[in-house]
Amino acid sequence: MLTGKWLTLEEASKITGYTSGHLRRLLRDGQLEGTKIGERAWLVDLDSAKKLSQKPYVFGRPKKSSQNDD
Repeated sequence: MLTGKWLTLEEASKITGYTSGHLRRLLRDGQLEGTKIGERAWLVDLDSAKKLSQKPYVFGRPKKSSQNDD
């Protein structure tokens, strides 16, 4: 049986600002704590979602470092 506070992907999306698809990716990669309860259904740990919402959102890939060899 599950213990603790759990959120649906929709609820976690509202807290974190990420889409449910991105949250699924984070869950699969182990960067967000949760449990899979169906083929596409997940429950997200509330504390883990709160921690994710505290991190600054980074858009896109990091820029290449420009080093001039003059």
